[in-house]
Amino acid sequence: LFPEVIVVSRKVGKYGDLGCREVCDNIPQKGAIAGILTGLTESVTDYIFTAACDMPFIKEEVISLIVSKGQDYSVCLPELSGKKHPLHALYSRKSCYSMMEFIKGGNKSLVRFIASLPPEKVRYITEEEVRKVDPEALSIFNMNTPEELEFARKFITK
Repeated sequence: LFPEVIVVSRKVGKYGDLGCREVCDNIPQKGAIAGILTGLTESVTDYIFTAACDMPFIKEEVISLIVSKGQDYSVCLPELSGKKHPLHALYSRKSCYSMMEFIKGGNKSLVRFIASLPPEKVRYITEEEVRKVDPEALSIFNMNTPEELEFARKFITK
């Protein structure tokens, strides 16, 4: 889907077998927001799509939906059942300065960063929009607990 895939990690060389460009997180110990800022500054494009490493069922259709709806915004992300998903989102290079200032202020919450942006700069993809292309919304599923890992295993074996 994209001309370039970048993996941002704490240590370069860990994911060399994936066949993509690996870059070291420019601002260590600041969480995902710093990784996204690194990806934005390293990318050759004006926008980057982010996906968390614990999202096993991402779907091209959902990514394409987010990308197509997010071109005029600083951030475009899904919101399902009131929960925002900032790690499955489109970020504009235009948000770099705001993101850097937010981090410099001692903040690292992506949800708070997005909330700090002017509302007209953020596009939320609704649950209805997601479910039109992904009826079970599995592309938004991430694994953070042993129970979620077990669910993923059962789903894969279906």
